[in-house]
Amino acid sequence: MTERWTGMTVRLRCSATDLVRVRFAISPMFETREAVRLLTAGKQGSPHGRWIRDARGRSTGLDLTGLAALSPKRGYSPDFLSPPPAGPETTFEDELEQVRGTSPAQVRAEIARSLDDRSNLPRGLEWLLGNAGEALARLADSLSVAWETLVHPKWTMTRDVLEADIAYHGRRSARYGVNALFLGLDDRLTWDDESGTLELHTRVEEERDLDGAGLVLMPSCFVWPNLVAVTERPWRPTVVYPARGIGELWSDPAQRDPATGLARLLGTRRAAILLVLGSPSTTSRLARAMAMSPAAVSEHLGVLHDAGLVNRTRVGRSVEYQRTPRGSALVQD
Repeated sequence: MTERWTGMTVRLRCSATDLVRVRFAISPMFETREAVRLLTAGKQGSPHGRWIRDARGRSTGLDLTGLAALSPKRGYSPDFLSPPPAGPETTFEDELEQVRGTSPAQVRAEIARSLDDRSNLPRGLEWLLGNAGEALARLADSLSVAWETLVHPKWTMTRDVLEADIAYHGRRSARYGVNALFLGLDDRLTWDDESGTLELHTRVEEERDLDGAGLVLMPSCFVWPNLVAVTERPWRPTVVYPARGIGELWSDPAQRDPATGLARLLGTRRAAILLVLGSPSTTSRLARAMAMSPAAVSEHLGVLHDAGLVNRTRVGRSVEYQRTPRGSALVQD
């Protein structure tokens, strides 16, 4: 069941086994479906306003009406269109193959549920309720086109934000435990440590025992401002939440300086880097985001580090940089 938040509660009861099996994932397919929803909703006031304006130009002539009809602002959206991925390394091609392999019965049932009010079905979309195999093929083709046109051109930037979000919450979980992890994801999530219950303030009243299935936590850039829960079998129980850092995703790093004095003090590039490092990032991510060479970014980071304005932490094979309290005080954000 995929539901958007409107003020009720889903309760997920977790055993010790489920907590051990909590993991993060990234889904290019989910981002694609949410990008279609965002584009067709057209909320110019959202953090994605710049992306929406650009995407409208690139999407001229695309037929996304079938996907849009199955992506309501509120209510159920078919889970087979973006099944929870196996992990953070899943590719769009892997997910598309999984979508195309959905059984006709599953396709038919989920489309019928999403379109329970048939009177609102736009003309020309009767094929959604016809042959399930044909509907699946057409929807999968639309997802492929939407990915290549709307999301893939910006995927490097988008994925960097998602990976940074996972790194942040992973460190938070390791340092403070699962309670801090859940509470830090979104203010519409609450965790009862005594009963082992995760509550999501969404649009239905529902309870489910995870029964050892574990839980997938999935950051998303395009889901903003919604909180989404996938609880129906056979899909993996999943919570999708807005990723940290989406407010700056489409902005120009060189234009984020809140005071010209900071640029005069540090130089334009170092000031821009310091502003970006409110969230952890690696040298390569910064280089891509700021259109600079890794060597140049590394040199600027070295100066900022020596000045005590950023710190560095090794995470696996990567080194992440983030502003220190001194650096944040200088930025005054």
